[in-house]
Amino acid sequence: MWIFAAARGCAGWCCAPSRSSRRRSPTTPTRPSSATRWWFWLGRLPRRQRAALVLRYYEGLSDGEIAEAMNCAVGTVRAHISRALATLRENVTLKDLAQR
Repeated sequence: MWIFAAARGCAGWCCAPSRSSRRRSPTTPTRPSSATRWWFWLGRLPRRQRAALVLRYYEGLSDGEIAEAMNCAVGTVRAHISRALATLRENVTLKDLAQR
């Protein structure tokens, strides 16, 4: 399904430099947006956990729709989301989001 393929590709978005950032001179201080920082942290999650979070919170799909897109059970979707959120809570602080 195209939605799952789009969610799988989100790791590349957070790691690849944007065209505008490549054009800036090295002396120009840049501060990434909070959205960029979130994609950075999402990119560090396991693929299926990241896909479940993106489909839930970015695409707004229900657990059943995510399960269908990921070809797994609804309980598995809920487990992926729960584990991903727990990992983010453990590793991401407000200070990280402000400084990255």
